[in-house]
Amino acid sequence: MTEPDGTVRSAVETDISAMHDQGTAEAFNSPTGGAARSGAAAASGTIKVTLVYATLTDNRSGVDQDAAWHSILAADSYWRSSSNGRLGMSIASAFPFHTSANSGMDYAAMMNQIKKDLGWRDSAYKALVVYVPAADLKSGGYGGILGGGWTTGGVGGSVLMPRPSAFSKNVVTHELGHVLGLLHANSLKCNNGRSDIWIGANGRWADGQCTSREYGDTSDLMGYAQYNLPVINSFFWDSRAFGRGDEIFNAGTAGQSATYTLRAWAGSAANRAVKFRDTSGETYYLELRLPVGYDTATSVGGNRGVKILKADLANNWALNSLVVAPNTRDFAGYTNANSTWQAGQTFTAHTGTTVRINSINAESASITITGGAVARAIAPISEMRAAHPELGAATSQVTGGIRDGGAYQNFQNGVILWSPATGARISMGAIRAFYGTLGFQEGFLGYPIANEYGSAGGAIQDYQYGKIIWSPSTGSSYVLGAIGNAYMAKGGPAGSLGFPTGNEWPLGNRGGVVQSFQRGAIYWTPTTGAHIVGGAIQTYYGTQGYEAGFLGFPTSNETHGGGGAFQTFEGGTVTWSPSTGPLHLYRGMATAFVRHGGATGPLGFPTGLETSLASQSGAVQPFQNGALYWSAPTGAVPVLNGGVRDAYNRAGAAAGFLGYPLSGTINESGKQTQVFQGGRVSWTNASGARFVYAGMEAGYARSGGPAGPLGYPTGNETSSARGGATQAFENGILYWSPGIGSYAVIRGPLLDSYRNINAEKGGLGYPTGNPVTVGRGSIQAFEKGRIASSGSSGAWLLFGAIDGAYSAAGGPSGPFGFPTGDEVSLPGQGVKQAFQHGSMYWSANTGARFVGGAVGTLYDGLKGERGYLGYPTTNERRQAGGVIQDFQGGSVLWSPTSGALPVHGAVRSTYLAAGAAEGRLGFPLAAEKSTGPGTASQQFQGGRIDWSAAVGTTIIWR
Repeated sequence: MTEPDGTVRSAVETDISAMHDQGTAEAFNSPTGGAARSGAAAASGTIKVTLVYATLTDNRSGVDQDAAWHSILAADSYWRSSSNGRLGMSIASAFPFHTSANSGMDYAAMMNQIKKDLGWRDSAYKALVVYVPAADLKSGGYGGILGGGWTTGGVGGSVLMPRPSAFSKNVVTHELGHVLGLLHANSLKCNNGRSDIWIGANGRWADGQCTSREYGDTSDLMGYAQYNLPVINSFFWDSRAFGRGDEIFNAGTAGQSATYTLRAWAGSAANRAVKFRDTSGETYYLELRLPVGYDTATSVGGNRGVKILKADLANNWALNSLVVAPNTRDFAGYTNANSTWQAGQTFTAHTGTTVRINSINAESASITITGGAVARAIAPISEMRAAHPELGAATSQVTGGIRDGGAYQNFQNGVILWSPATGARISMGAIRAFYGTLGFQEGFLGYPIANEYGSAGGAIQDYQYGKIIWSPSTGSSYVLGAIGNAYMAKGGPAGSLGFPTGNEWPLGNRGGVVQSFQRGAIYWTPTTGAHIVGGAIQTYYGTQGYEAGFLGFPTSNETHGGGGAFQTFEGGTVTWSPSTGPLHLYRGMATAFVRHGGATGPLGFPTGLETSLASQSGAVQPFQNGALYWSAPTGAVPVLNGGVRDAYNRAGAAAGFLGYPLSGTINESGKQTQVFQGGRVSWTNASGARFVYAGMEAGYARSGGPAGPLGYPTGNETSSARGGATQAFENGILYWSPGIGSYAVIRGPLLDSYRNINAEKGGLGYPTGNPVTVGRGSIQAFEKGRIASSGSSGAWLLFGAIDGAYSAAGGPSGPFGFPTGDEVSLPGQGVKQAFQHGSMYWSANTGARFVGGAVGTLYDGLKGERGYLGYPTTNERRQAGGVIQDFQGGSVLWSPTSGALPVHGAVRSTYLAAGAAEGRLGFPLAAEKSTGPGTASQQFQGGRIDWSAAVGTTIIWR
């Protein structure tokens, strides 16, 4: 430090050989020593250097004058670059000089002696630089010091250097930095690894684990000595107003998130660094160190990235900077290999402000600054206070350090709480007092998410995880989660429940809770959810033991209808109406009651409790419009008032042959039907009550029951042939037999035809299936045949081989169509049946064959089976673009050009042997004709066949 009388004393030094912890922190922190002072005015101009090559009384050797000279030139180049040409050094004079100093002197005493010998007086823009022939300088009896520098007003001073070495350019430039008013580039060292620290009341860092490591910023000229000359940091640059003045962008006080771009600090771009002020009052500097310019050799590895700096407030007696590295624990040796922050890392200041390094590339870095809780809370708290003067004057500053990065400010009549998630909200009055008993924002409610608002003469305040509700008569209570949601969905205090009369409390060991309100309660469990119980149902619920009784927890809210209400519970349902009062239904009955529409369904309200039944260990419960019957096999099923229930009761109800109901009562206009275990009961105005027993019911249900084609029964079951039975219905008859089951024959031609042959007692026997619709008709199978019916052809019977062949050909949907008559016996023990598109012939020798179309017309013209052709032996088949069909006495061929013609006898045999229509002869052109006694001839497309009794057949080709 330069004293007022011009003498200097040692306070700091550039010491490459000394250990970084040499000496005490007190010595470094002492405000009584130092080589530079903060607050020096911005300077410009050229500092005139007097360069002295001194000798000592005990060492009259000279120094390398050329190396000394070039060290000044290097410093001039560096400082002109760092000040945009505003500051530099020039050598005004250089000369050797014998001094009276000796090498054993303290370096400050040595400098004072040399200045005295020279008669030097400090002044602005002048600097004395002295090189002595010693290998190093000493302080306090220790050597290893590579230089010393002193300032006068930040633009003048003196520098003492040992003889030139590889470090001289760096050291003399560093010492001239002292002359320019800078002290050292230090680093934060915290043995506990904390990322940042604030200054304590004693002027030291607030955490005793943290100190400033002098020279610890080795990526800065003002750090440890080295061979390179890295650029001074942006804090020094800004503090001494170096450069153009536009190199550092001022982001103001950190608040809401903002993103900025940094460019190489050793470059020349405007706004290449960023500074921001934190709510602690400190200013942080952010700069990008890339291997550019003076940083080419040093900005590598972990020193290539974003550098974060601030003033070294623990040493504010001089202009010291402090780098905050990603790891603040001490590093070994002199060089920190990881002083910059990399992409993806986030720095957190001691106030909670964060700097996220978004990305780094070869030219730039993207960073996002987000103010800490206090920084971000100040503006929204101020806005909220301005809108609510009733809070009164502030009684504290905005203070952070609370849950989830929040902050608060106290006022005369309340508090404003802020968090990033909830914004600024007011907490005051009786609700705040209750909030305090729950731990304020640190409790389970978290932060308020809205200001207090009125409701039904009381007040509500919403929080992150619940609500506090207050009224003059009930005081304050909280509502949470599902109970709170159910409560507010019901209208909150203004709804049917009114205000809560207490907080929720746990029930039993199932994780359930309940909360009482002025007019009801809300119950919740993880499995049932939250449901309201109130009024008469709640009173009755209490008589049954509440949730500890058989009813358990509610599983729904009240459902209103039918002039009353009902509510479901785990163990049943409770109903209420003015005429029936409250009653309960056990689980099985309750499920059916709800499934069938509850109180607004056909049953109405129960009029009594469930009664046990001996049959199948079942039960019954009466209702306004019927009863519910339950058994384990059937479940609970209603039987409604009316003709069905009357008949059911007369038959002994569940204890009778009908047993328990399997399906509900179906009501139609003037009709009722219902299925039971033992059958069905149906009732109509016209026929009264009729039973359909189990055997008949199977077929009746299969055909659609009352909604099917049969309609309702008009009579009861009647015994019939072979142990079977019949039952008449509105639109047909249901037939049952032991081996077949029950099938319906529907009223119409088919039933008429069936009856004409004495129905089940006749040749067809019992039906084996229901009618099947085919096209515009239907067909139905019976034990010994079928009946086919259509509107155009009538209903006709089908038997045996003809029915088999007909069915194989597709029945009514096949080529034959519907039958147009019954089977007719023919001579020779054959039979014939007519169809829409021909006739089916059968004989024992030929089987069932169909003859139709042109062939059938010709066949009929030749007297059919009574003519010489006899019975068909094949069905018609395609040949050569036409058809051929064989008969006992010949064949009939047809083509579009020749029509249908017969071939028979010896001519036929020769014709068939020649390939018939597919041979050279082709189709016949005329029938065979006699050409004389014992001769005949027949013409074909490809020739003629002649026959004589004497010769036989001869083919005459065309």
